[in-house]
Amino acid sequence: MKLKLSACVLMLTCGVGIGIYCGITTRGADTSSIASLKSALAKQDLSAVRAAVADGISSLGDRAGIPEVADQYVAVPKDAMWMPALEAQTGFTAQFEKLKQLCWWKIGADPTQMTAPLRGVASVIAGNVAAARSKLDGTQRSLTFAVEAADFLI
Repeated sequence: MKLKLSACVLMLTCGVGIGIYCGITTRGADTSSIASLKSALAKQDLSAVRAAVADGISSLGDRAGIPEVADQYVAVPKDAMWMPALEAQTGFTAQFEKLKQLCWWKIGADPTQMTAPLRGVASVIAGNVAAARSKLDGTQRSLTFAVEAADFLI
């Protein structure tokens, strides 16, 4: 069945659609695209989902993708103490076992059975790349986790 083969694309499109849904409802934009998206999702109609998402993006105009509340930068206090390298290393390598236990993002997983958002996998990539940049022991293992997560998303 074509929809079954396109389930991953449908999930990604739905993720964008949900983001648009939230943006439309909180910004007071035209809600007809919400109804279209709900209907398309209920029917599992991939082309209708894509059309509803495109309509939602269009209704948001230049506000699409812009958070409602701007991030607030909080500077590190000038009198803050740096973490000793040994303490950083201990925390860095300890996360590998926990991450290995949490690793649900396996290539070939059924996208219709996923219960966690894909942004969590993206966070694994970002976190492990940042950790690898610290040049502590375990950098290669951290990069391996990042590559596996990226391969899953791709």
